[in-house]
Amino acid sequence: MGLRLNRQGVAAVLVAVSLIMLALASVDGFAREQRKQLKALYIGKQTPASGTPETAVQFASGSAPSALRTMDDHRNGRSPENRTDRDALQPPKIDGLLTDPVWRLAPVASGFTQRDPKEGEPATEPTEVRVLYDDDYLYIGFKCYDREPDRIVARQMRNDADLENDDYIRILLDTYLDRRNAFAFQTNPLGARWDAQITDEGRSINRDWNCVWEVQAQITDEGWEAELRIPLNQLRFPAGGDVSTWGINFARVIRRKREDTYWSPILRDYGFGSRAFYRISKAGDLVGLDHLTRRPRLEIRPYSLSGLQKTITDPPVKAERVLDFGLDVKYGLSADLIADITINTDFAQVEADQERVNLTRFSLFFPEKRDFFLEGAGIFRVGQGDRPGRRTPNEQLFYSRRIGLHNGKEVPIIAGTKVTGNLAGLEIGLLDVMTDRFVSDDTELPRTNFSVLRLRRPVMERSSIGMMVMSKDAIGSSDFNRTFVADGVFAFGPATNISAWIAKTRTPGIHNRDWAGNFNFNYRSDRYTFRVNYTEVQENFNAEMGFIRRKDIRRFNAEAGKGVRPSWNWLRRLYSGAYIQYLTDGQNVLQTRDVGLRTFIQFESGHILFSNPKVQYELLDFDWEIHPGIVIPAGIYKFVAYDFFFRSDASRQLSVRLGGNLGEFFSGTRFGGNLNLNYRPSPHFSLDLSYNGNIVNLPTGEFTTNVLSTRITYTLSRDMFAKAYIQWNDSAELLSLNFLYNWYYRPGSNFYLVYNHRWDAGDRIATMDRALIIKVTYWLNL
Repeated sequence: MGLRLNRQGVAAVLVAVSLIMLALASVDGFAREQRKQLKALYIGKQTPASGTPETAVQFASGSAPSALRTMDDHRNGRSPENRTDRDALQPPKIDGLLTDPVWRLAPVASGFTQRDPKEGEPATEPTEVRVLYDDDYLYIGFKCYDREPDRIVARQMRNDADLENDDYIRILLDTYLDRRNAFAFQTNPLGARWDAQITDEGRSINRDWNCVWEVQAQITDEGWEAELRIPLNQLRFPAGGDVSTWGINFARVIRRKREDTYWSPILRDYGFGSRAFYRISKAGDLVGLDHLTRRPRLEIRPYSLSGLQKTITDPPVKAERVLDFGLDVKYGLSADLIADITINTDFAQVEADQERVNLTRFSLFFPEKRDFFLEGAGIFRVGQGDRPGRRTPNEQLFYSRRIGLHNGKEVPIIAGTKVTGNLAGLEIGLLDVMTDRFVSDDTELPRTNFSVLRLRRPVMERSSIGMMVMSKDAIGSSDFNRTFVADGVFAFGPATNISAWIAKTRTPGIHNRDWAGNFNFNYRSDRYTFRVNYTEVQENFNAEMGFIRRKDIRRFNAEAGKGVRPSWNWLRRLYSGAYIQYLTDGQNVLQTRDVGLRTFIQFESGHILFSNPKVQYELLDFDWEIHPGIVIPAGIYKFVAYDFFFRSDASRQLSVRLGGNLGEFFSGTRFGGNLNLNYRPSPHFSLDLSYNGNIVNLPTGEFTTNVLSTRITYTLSRDMFAKAYIQWNDSAELLSLNFLYNWYYRPGSNFYLVYNHRWDAGDRIATMDRALIIKVTYWLNL
């Protein structure tokens, strides 16, 4: 039997939502504004045949006609007579200062405008951006003026670290000019590197994508400057054509002022916080990229691994030496398709999962951290797996941690292949991974093949439709599991989005009631929020390669709220919204009801306060052992609770996040609290201390839970750091240490020293297992 999405109540809601959507779309309008343009300046070694298109921006000092003549001579194969002009055509030295003569020839992008705190007004501190390119690299130079350079915030030096709490600049490159997908690059005044792949205008942000590129930055008497050199062979772009145009945008954040500025303006209605920058359809154009040559891309990254590991068991000690090797290959099948191949994959350098206590009846969701699965992951994401602030999504149809992991233990991956890119107007994703036989305790898993095919076609300006097929096949047996998905995302105006998906599974011995589906309407502007969401998951829906929190349910969610920006000088924004979740089983028997009022306060000082009183209803149809020896009997429970958190300005040396959830809990009470302290006295040292605890009092007993973790990081340079991650979980009676030393000893190549130690923290502290591993990777770009 198929999904029963045509129930009268749901139909009425959908009709109302459609009318609201049409009204909002008409208000938002569909007019396409005039785009800003920036001319890229060629400094290459070859001589393109075409001339130079006229620039659409002004030069830093007038029109510089002599410089243009020099460039024209160079591009037409005539050597400049003046040696100074010839020197001016040399690529810039990447030292963090825009002193090389060639920078003076490049057109200047300026005129940044604020999004916060004063939308549409000019930036309080000027910013200038210049773009150059040659046959091999794209060069981007920033000059960030600041009248108080001694107040520039720069505390993060480590590459791939979160730079949101520093002053920073960010670049967006839409190399296919599809106005929806892009590469993002970010740096701060210390020259730390951060990069990401953006999919569907920020609906998916792959922060773990790694590009081999260079950057240097320096603080000066006038502010700070940065130079970036990005290899063209690290980017994907169409081949051929006389002149290419890319989408491009620049952002600058002045942290002490909490001021966000953009070259191509970004309105508040385009999204909350820095995610608004990923509105790729609102980016400007980078013009004049003549005759870009898309060289075949071949990257080979072999690794070697050696070490010792010891497991203390009953019967006792098993000690073994570890010696292994493997290979990762990236190959450009065409200008638009990239193949990733991994052989004998190892993830020794991946940080341990965060310890958590589960006070729900459902599985916890842990994020993916393994590089092979992270690169290009956005195209495979269907469901709610990337919603900000949601630790546990309700449904994510492809969950890559189902591959190569079982109950937190690593299952050997023999080999894997992934192909992503564009083919005949389609975005394509193909994944195939083979895992080896796995035996652990009472579990035995056969050698298994996992495969995914994903196709998506862009439609209209910012919308798409797609399909996905997933297959899990046990080698040597007839066991299999299939999942079939169709989905669509439709955007109307700057603030209105509609998305939907429908899925079916197929498993031997399971028939009927194996469907699931979702419809989501979302309107979010700076002032108003309105969301409606309906999901149905039937009892036999069996997505073994996905994450499905609850089955045999029909769930309705709605939220309506308003944001205001008072004229008070201490308050930047206040948002308050009422929400409801109403969840029944497949027979329409109420299981869960959650009604609350979310209030979000953003202070001008950078502090944030969140408050959420709520009234809950829960039907337990079985006796639930929430803690060893403590049972909540089956029955109906109604209770009132309160969630809150306060976070101080995270850009300061010492910042604090204090949260709590307290009040009634089923037939008893719960007092839960969490405290996070972040201390960053210098770019070299950081200390993150986190505590999460609960005191639960029930008629059948009471218990406490405690999780304490400490992360200590010492950064020797941008390419070298050491990190210790220590966790204690009294509920699991576990104490663990994860130590990682990482040296980025040459571009794309890493040296890792990893030490893992776990102790049984029950009646006495006793070692469970420990391992010392050295891993070396070497990057070859052929």
